[in-house]
Amino acid sequence: MVEYTPDYQAVRKWVLRGCWISQISEDNYNNEENSKHTITATIQYDYGYPSAI
Repeated sequence: MVEYTPDYQAVRKWVLRGCWISQISEDNYNNEENSKHTITATIQYDYGYPSAI
């Protein structure tokens, strides 16, 4: 998993083992409004450790 700044610079990187998405939700997206589509996910994992970027 990589964490980025708002201008897409990598800040941190983690290696996750035994991970899965336990919950996912989406906002009300309207293609005709040309807006952003937001998807929110909760990730569960057995263990993780930091990695070089």
